[in-house]
Amino acid sequence: HVFYLCVLFYILFLLVVTFSLSLSLLLVFNFSNSNLNIQHLFILSKKNALLSNNKIKSGFFKYNNAGYYLYKKKYIYLLINAGAKNIIGLGSHIHNDVLSFILNIDGEDILVDPGTYNYTSNIKKRNHFRSISSHNTLYWEGIEPRSLNDGIFKLVENGKIDVKHVSGDKSGFEFIGRYKYKNRYHQRSISYSIKNNFIEIKDSVSHENGILNFMLAPGSNPKIIETGFLLEKISFEFSGISNIIIEDNTYSSGYGIIEPNKCVRVFLAANDVSYYIKFNKK
Repeated sequence: HVFYLCVLFYILFLLVVTFSLSLSLLLVFNFSNSNLNIQHLFILSKKNALLSNNKIKSGFFKYNNAGYYLYKKKYIYLLINAGAKNIIGLGSHIHNDVLSFILNIDGEDILVDPGTYNYTSNIKKRNHFRSISSHNTLYWEGIEPRSLNDGIFKLVENGKIDVKHVSGDKSGFEFIGRYKYKNRYHQRSISYSIKNNFIEIKDSVSHENGILNFMLAPGSNPKIIETGFLLEKISFEFSGISNIIIEDNTYSSGYGIIEPNKCVRVFLAANDVSYYIKFNKK
């Protein structure tokens, strides 16, 4: 009898998790109010990025309710996360990743989302993957926008996300967003034009000692250079920074899967920083 009860409880647990995830996705993407082609968003890994680049049309796509903004051409895939609007205030499956972005160039992942890894088996690792310091955005040491201590399926949004400007088409795009939380703010602008071989990013903050984090795809070997850091044929060049360090980190490509990667942390010299991600088109 104990065995059957355990099996029953396990099945109920799986049903609850599945229902919660399905509900979260439905509310986040709000299909009735956006022309969402789901293929646009879930092309995030090396094994299918190049294939999708050839099959899905180019352009700039806005998913306002989901909080995603995507620029895509044959040689570039850049997805910005500006924070979902419909999470019922709980944030069951979201992470502290507002104003983060991922980048793929010529079918190769450059900047990646860290993934999830697990839900309940290892709370320390779950919080590591949920933390703002594991995403491609700016943070302050020891400060999480949404507390990680309210539960492993809860990230309550007490801040304010403001998308100030967004525009774009096949020829390029411009995004400006501001995230206010814990009596501070981070404002980020990202722009790109096909006339240029670079992405321009500007970050402004209310408080000193801001840190930029760049989660690199597994297998990347960054090298620090005088103006920033280098990834083979892609360079990150900064103005307004005080230091750069490379650290070992972890990446999860799927549930229960974990592998080593590198991250680069860039320390701001003041409250503003601008930088270019330069690359050559194939």
